[in-house]
Amino acid sequence: AQPSETLLLRMADHPDIDNRGDYLRYISQWRGVFSTDRLLILPYGDIRSDPIGFLRRVEEFIGAPPFDSYDLEGRVHETRKFLIPSSVTDRLRQRYAPQYAFLNSEFGAEFVARTR
Repeated sequence: AQPSETLLLRMADHPDIDNRGDYLRYISQWRGVFSTDRLLILPYGDIRSDPIGFLRRVEEFIGAPPFDSYDLEGRVHETRKFLIPSSVTDRLRQRYAPQYAFLNSEFGAEFVARTR
């Protein structure tokens, strides 16, 4: 069943979402520990649009040989699809505007577009 708008708004305000999407804080912390050449930051959307390319970039970065037996069929942990009211997406867009501004300034608009 479709969750109510009230429930979706409450879920959008859950602190765990802020924690998972706090790129500004976490990328800065990782950069404080590791040099830039020791970090590989890839946009999540590349997993869907180019899974083999994504995996090859990770393999190359860590110095692993290409693995040829990945199972790329089907989805793992697929969630149910819901219609998200504009009140929820508007709230999230406003709340995460600083995160997107950070990602855009650090990695560029193309990278941000590929995060979806």
